[in-house]
Amino acid sequence: MPNEIKGIVPSRQWKRREYPRDPQWKEADMVYASIGQSGVSTTPIQIMHAVTGIGMGGHFYTPHVFKEARATEQSPAIIHNAKPREAGFGEETW
Repeated sequence: MPNEIKGIVPSRQWKRREYPRDPQWKEADMVYASIGQSGVSTTPIQIMHAVTGIGMGGHFYTPHVFKEARATEQSPAIIHNAKPREAGFGEETW
């Protein structure tokens, strides 16, 4: 989407940059991030993308607003036909 901000998912590098007084990544940081606390910041579309990708068994499709576009009724359609990104997990993990 135009003007959508980039989300934040905390990592070791993020913690070193954001918290120079306490730069070490601790087990508690992982717990907080895993439940959406700490520095986690996402947009509704990013959450929808993650949830639907998990629900589709690891097939992550790029979200889009419409399926096709035409300049006029007589113009050929520009059709959105994206291929999914694969999460790469095995069947047992899913």
